[in-house]
Amino acid sequence: MREKLDSAVFAFKTAWRINKKVFLAWLTASIVLSVLPAIVLVLNRNVISVLSVFLATGKGEFSDIAGSILLLGLFIAVNGFSARVNQDLIYMMMYDTYYYGMGEEFMNKRQKVSREYLLDKAVRDEMQSTSMKYSTLNSFMTGLVALSGQIISSVSLLAVAASVSYVICGIAAAYMIFIVIYNIRCSDKMHEKYEIYDRARARANYYQTMPKNPGLAKEVRIYESKDDIIKQWRAAYSYIEEHDKKRSRQKSVQPFVAGLVFYLCMAALILYSIFAVAKGKMTADVFLMVYSLAGSLSGAISGMSKSIGEISWALFELSRQRRLLFSAPERKDAEDPRELDPECDTVYEFKNVTFGYDPQKPVLKDISFKIKKGENIALVGYNGSGKTTLTNLMLDSYRPQTGEVLFYGHPIKEYRYDDVKKQIGVFFQQCFIFHSSLRDNVGYGCVEEIDNEERIREAIRAGGAEKVVSRLHSGIDTWLHRHIRPDGVALSGGEAQRVCISRTHMSAAPIMIFDEPAAALDPIAEMEQFEEIKKKIDGRTSVLISHRVGFARLADRILVMDGGRLVEDGTHEELMQKDGVYARFFREQAKWYEKEGVEDEKE
Repeated sequence: MREKLDSAVFAFKTAWRINKKVFLAWLTASIVLSVLPAIVLVLNRNVISVLSVFLATGKGEFSDIAGSILLLGLFIAVNGFSARVNQDLIYMMMYDTYYYGMGEEFMNKRQKVSREYLLDKAVRDEMQSTSMKYSTLNSFMTGLVALSGQIISSVSLLAVAASVSYVICGIAAAYMIFIVIYNIRCSDKMHEKYEIYDRARARANYYQTMPKNPGLAKEVRIYESKDDIIKQWRAAYSYIEEHDKKRSRQKSVQPFVAGLVFYLCMAALILYSIFAVAKGKMTADVFLMVYSLAGSLSGAISGMSKSIGEISWALFELSRQRRLLFSAPERKDAEDPRELDPECDTVYEFKNVTFGYDPQKPVLKDISFKIKKGENIALVGYNGSGKTTLTNLMLDSYRPQTGEVLFYGHPIKEYRYDDVKKQIGVFFQQCFIFHSSLRDNVGYGCVEEIDNEERIREAIRAGGAEKVVSRLHSGIDTWLHRHIRPDGVALSGGEAQRVCISRTHMSAAPIMIFDEPAAALDPIAEMEQFEEIKKKIDGRTSVLISHRVGFARLADRILVMDGGRLVEDGTHEELMQKDGVYARFFREQAKWYEKEGVEDEKE
């Protein structure tokens, strides 16, 4: 209970910070509309009462009640319209505000969370399950708005009932209390063991999709592990199946019990009213109002039950998100951070660095090297040799378990993280194309210059994306992807890489890191890409990373990774003469390149 309360406070504060006006506007509308059913009941009773007297005695004129009838008709019409302002409509009207607002909160928080915290496998697995559920905040706020209106509606209906009879009010109140408690208990039961269920579902999905991966499918055949994989899948899926059966039963029982209690309550109200009419304690108009009140109260409480279910589920997910991410330890800068000295001759120095995402299984082992200011470094090695992990340490995304990374002559941990980021322009292997214009996709590399068309076009030239622009129907203003706009354009893998490299060139940072910037290109196009990158780097320090080595001879120095270790360091000529890992690597790939001079180092 305490955890749910804390999660509710967290959710409300977050939503209030994102946009309080939307919440207040819909809360006001919901509360105002919620009293209409009670007003309609009272007006209906008054009209029936006057009509009853008129029919029984013949006294009075129709004009005496014409105004009341017109007023009743107006309120019935408005009440019918208000019924359409339901929870689903409110959800959609608040969606843009709180769904995207929560997404922004997640992204901002993830930037601050300690990277060491994210190395924990249990955290990563849980993050995979919960981090993209941005709709939970919107579900909570929608449920809160709807529930507030439904509570006001129920209370106003109970007030009408109390004006007639405390017994009727008591029966109706007992029904409402029972349904609320029953639905809360049912919601809590549905959440029990859901986290285990979620993990079992992820596991079952992994084993189920495994045969679709050609590499894994081949290994399954070679190592004859099919039976073990099927066993693992069945173990996970059997738990899912049993859990789903229980949930289905509960979903069937819940409305049956609620309906049964409603009809029992309805029968009690009608029986009491009939006896009251028989004894002369209740008139016909009141009896009809009680009958209508039961239906109105049922609608309000049914909506209340739905809202409670939505809020309960949202709080369950929000508590996971709050516990997992929003209560996670944040990355902290040094208490007295050091000022950067960009004039230092040595940009990077790794001293006996060892690092592993699992500390017991190091990915980098005892790495030591230096990168001088203005050097053009090629970092090469087979896939899985540790190149990208090394890049993460250069970006200060992770800290080594042992050893030290120096940046401009001092330990990188002594600087502000933001100060380090400003010094580095980076291209990541998994580049991302935004659902926006090509102009914006490139301009995002330096948001401050996103309106500078000359700077954007220069970055496009530097990234080799001019050919991409030339084929687009609206040039740099062409929208990329078709998910939002039908006139959008889908790029090939190589074209997407060129756009992302252009985005990197928007940066004026003194250090440039390119992680596999030509992975989607053929070897010849890759050479051209690296030649273009080297021209545009313009004397800045750069690190070019690839599992293909044809480009490496363009670099001032080559660092060779193998099995998580730095095994060679030198120029192309030095490493070819050494005839070690790099030389073997180069000769294996020499046949891929046809440019003059690439294959001349085989002796």
